[in-house]
Parts: sequence; C-alpha cells; structure tokens
Amino acid sequence: MTRCAILSPDKAFGDSDPELVIVEDIDDVPPEIRYVGAEAALQNDNGDVMNFRVVAIGEGKITLDGNHPLAGREAVCVAEVLSIRAATPEEIKSGFPEEQGAPQVH
Repeated sequence: MTRCAILSPDKAFGDSDPELVIVEDIDDVPPEIRYVGAEAALQNDNGDVMNFRVVAIGEGKITLDGNHPLAGREAVCVAEVLSIRAATPEEIKSGFPEEQGAPQVH
C-alpha cells in the first residue's frame, strides 16, 4: 500500500521569512563565499549565529538567505507500508518501541 501526503509550507518547512534575506554589496563579503550555493555562519549584534546560503549574485550585489532551502514550498511525502503488526504493551504505554525510545533532539 502506498500513502502520499501533501504538506502545506506551515506544516512542512515553514513560510519563508523575508527578514532572513540579506542583500549586500559583493565587495563587502569575503571572496570565499562569492558563489551561489556557498554557506556562511553570520553573527548578529546579540551574538547569535545563523547559517545563510548565497542564493543570487548580480549587478554588484550578493543575496544571502537564512531560511530553510524548502521554506515556503509544499512538501510531498510518499511512503510504502511493507508490513503492519500489533503494538507491544510498551509501545501502547509510551508510543515508541522500547529499543528505540522517545525521539531525541540533537
């Protein structure tokens, strides 16, 4: 059995935040990130560090985007169910297999 789900941006990678898009003069950024696809960790005035990707270069400007690459887009998830089994008592109690345990944030 194949299942498919289409997730709207708010349920997938979130909407694109225009405040996370920065346009600078290309001469103001280091030469090693002056190509589309380059990544840079930028620090704001509060000391917070965030990763940005170079998404465009032209007319002496460089555009960096701190949004997830798929932000603002629908996500299509397709899965094929290979087997189904009854939940164990531990899975019924916790919702997760005993050997797996609950998901951990890394």
